[in-house]
Amino acid sequence: MVGKNAHKVDTETTQDMAEKAKKKLFQAFEAKGVHISESFNASIRGEMKQTVERVKIPDSLSPLGYILERQHRLEVSKFSDINQMRQVFILAYHLGIYHVEQDIERLTEGWKGEWESWKIRRNRYKKAWSYALNWMQDAGFIDDSTTIPKELELELDAAKVDTKPLSPMRNIVNDMAKKQFLGL
Repeated sequence: MVGKNAHKVDTETTQDMAEKAKKKLFQAFEAKGVHISESFNASIRGEMKQTVERVKIPDSLSPLGYILERQHRLEVSKFSDINQMRQVFILAYHLGIYHVEQDIERLTEGWKGEWESWKIRRNRYKKAWSYALNWMQDAGFIDDSTTIPKELELELDAAKVDTKPLSPMRNIVNDMAKKQFLGL
């Protein structure tokens, strides 16, 4: 009986921690100026999608009457089968992607940063996860120790699998399949 209750308490504690972390992540996105929208399309796709757009902002001082500003958007699913803790890790990964994009933008302002920018783009996935785990440690959701509780480690591994980009060869195969299917 004690073992069952202990598991129930651990599950409730993990659920509470996930809800708090999710709220903090949304606050972090809002503080960075990332627009978050919940959609049914993301629920159907089963994934969160982050995009960067150039948006026209009216500006009376500009000769064109507007300036182009980069705007980050994050589309999250309204309903999901993914458990809360994995969603938290995926959201933290997307916050990491935001930081990586900021690093790339900062480096590409000058011509000398092209090499550094290329290195960051090449390792975008690892760098984003590094930012994500640092954020989780700074926010107090993961200890600074090298060991993560087994339950969280399983969710972290599953989140990494969910966010891993396709290999270049897989992208080529997918593009060919789309063209074949659409008859292009």
